[in-house]
Amino acid sequence: MLVTTSGEPSFVLRAMGRDSALAQASLRFSLGRTTTVAEVEAAVAVCLAANPALCLMQCNTNYTGSIENFRYVNLRVLETFARRWPGMPLGFSDHTLGTTISLAAVACGANIFEKHFTASRSLPGPDQQGSMEPKELEALVKDIRAVERALGAT
Repeated sequence: MLVTTSGEPSFVLRAMGRDSALAQASLRFSLGRTTTVAEVEAAVAVCLAANPALCLMQCNTNYTGSIENFRYVNLRVLETFARRWPGMPLGFSDHTLGTTISLAAVACGANIFEKHFTASRSLPGPDQQGSMEPKELEALVKDIRAVERALGAT
């Protein structure tokens, strides 16, 4: 996955273009703090020139432990991506607690997810408290499949 805090991944992508194995790999472009449509469009053009197997991932780089920070998640951008690049896989890099926001992302068009996972939140480490445990991940996958069925065909 290519993660950017600006819309300028071109140095990585130029290197990818020189490496045939990387150029053939599926690319997930996580848009962190990219703020303008022009930046996203320029980045997507560079990505697609290097590799047409692209997935745009909406990512909130503010780890949103509190509901007050949900305003930074901006799931509607997935709908904008879908209109601008029809047929492109869309994803959501979810740093919120629980499953609610991931399920909403499905309704907005996401079909690839990144979510922190741990065998146990009692383990040491900086991401443990915000990570899902096995039963929670199982429930998330089940609920995502239910939302996908409920959305129906386009």
